[in-house]
This record gives sequence, structure tokens and C-alpha cells, in this order.
Amino acid sequence: MGIHKTSLQFIISFLFLILPLSIFGLDPLLIEIKIRGIEHSGAPERIGLQLLFTYQPDRPVRTVGLRFAHENYSVFHIYSRNEHGIFLYFYDIPEDLSVITYRISVNGLWMSDPSNPNQKQDASGLSFSIVALDKTESRSITNPVITPDGEVSFAFKTLPGRIIAISGDFNNWDPYSDILTETQPGKYSITLNMLPGRHFYSFIVGGDRVIDPFNLDSAMDYEGYRVSTFVLPSIKSH
Repeated sequence: MGIHKTSLQFIISFLFLILPLSIFGLDPLLIEIKIRGIEHSGAPERIGLQLLFTYQPDRPVRTVGLRFAHENYSVFHIYSRNEHGIFLYFYDIPEDLSVITYRISVNGLWMSDPSNPNQKQDASGLSFSIVALDKTESRSITNPVITPDGEVSFAFKTLPGRIIAISGDFNNWDPYSDILTETQPGKYSITLNMLPGRHFYSFIVGGDRVIDPFNLDSAMDYEGYRVSTFVLPSIKSH
């Protein structure tokens, strides 16, 4: 049975307070898109500076939580649940760790994470779940990226299989002309040519206009909507 709408709104509001703005920007719509879109559990997923843990019950469950080895299993982290009945938890990635070891609790029963195939056993045969952290992975996206020849690249990260567009003054705010390419599951990008000067834009996600969560510069457009902005410098001739 799905979670009550008011409870889901509370979860979204709570996550908006605790999640780093470098991941989701200033628009809580991106948080809602992520939470509402999860219909199945999976292995822990890295999202910017955090790991997303999920659990999908096959029977009625009241409480799901987890404890970490690097915390000496002293802190009990409690999952929230979305409208699809999926339990989820966002965890800040510690700076000094290359491997995270943990166990989860379902209604008080401790076990390894059934959604994570990476496991190990101790000398007593107790199973633990493992997440290896790739230190070479970029910890954030920065938009836009301007090449020496004046091309402008944008990146976006959300659920896989979505149609993401970019709309701005450079394409007459057309929400259909510039569609991002999904280069990896959930990762989208596009490279455009435009004239030098200040530009204003938004992403189109599921038909909704969203400011760029990876660009901290924003402004209000003539209709009163907040949009992202950047300055494209002129290319110096040699």
C-alpha cells in the first residue's frame, strides 16, 4: 500500500533540508522527481556527494535501518518510504573512506543488504555488505563547461530513460529543440553553439521547468520565474 501523500511531502521537505544544494540545486522539484520515480530497489547508488540506499520489502515492514562499520555500528540510520513502498536512505559519503561496510535491519532482523551483490563474511560467517567508492569519480557536475573554441556543454543527472531538454534565450525558449543525450544511465549532456554574452536558461524535466542544479548563478526572468544564467566570453583571435 502506498504511503500517504502528506507523509511523502514531509519526506521531500525533510530531504530538501538535509541534502547538499550541490546535488539538487535550489529547486525541490528535482528531489521529488528522484523520490517519486524509484519503483524498485537496487545496489547503493552514488549521487554527487551521497549514497542512496534502497530496500524493497516482500511482506509488510514497519522499520528499515542500517549501521556502518566506520561508525562502529553505533548509529542507527532509519530509511524513509516513498509512494511505491520502496524504503530509501541518503547518506553523506565520508571524505576519507574508499570502502563502506554496513548491515541493514528489517523489523529488527539484521542482515546484509539483499539489493547489494557485493558482500563479505567475517570469521564467524556473518555477512556484511560492501560499497567501493571510486575516488577518481567526479564529486560534482559544474555547468556550463565552455571550450576554448566557444562551444558550451551542459550536463544533467536524474533517473534513467527520461527526456531532458534545455530551454533558453539562445533557442527562443523552445522546450523541444535541444534534447540532451543520455550518455550513461541517468546522465545526460548536450553541447551547443551560441553568441557571446549573458545567457539565461532552464532544463525541462518531465514537462516541468527546472533551474540548473549544477549552476549556482540564477536570476528572475520577465515572467517572474527563476532561471539559471552564465556569461559566454568572446573568443580572442590569435
